[in-house]
Amino acid sequence: MRPESATTNPLQKGPEMYAPVNRRVLEDPINGARVTDTRQTVERQSSEGANAHLDALIGRLAGSSMNEIDNVIRVLEMMRELLRNEGDRISRDIAGYAGVSQASMAAVKIISDSLEIWKDSR
Repeated sequence: MRPESATTNPLQKGPEMYAPVNRRVLEDPINGARVTDTRQTVERQSSEGANAHLDALIGRLAGSSMNEIDNVIRVLEMMRELLRNEGDRISRDIAGYAGVSQASMAAVKIISDSLEIWKDSR
């Protein structure tokens, strides 16, 4: 059974008729010279042009999406840094509050002890 590509040109003989479409060499029926199939060349060029156009279109569409993703990443990184700084600030404030709380508890104890001594001395 012949491959499907062999039936495209029934006048072509030999192993070329079994070659892939993009690698076939045809024989000129007038002078017998070997030439490449210009239809394939034109199809390949138009296909390459369409591929380039499609690549450019996809690049533009993907480019704007990639820019948006990059912007979102930058904003998220800024938010992460802001949250980290605020967390550090809150930790310092809590530590400061704990120190003030201990100092005020010590002051209340001293005042309480002083009042007790004053009360007993009366």
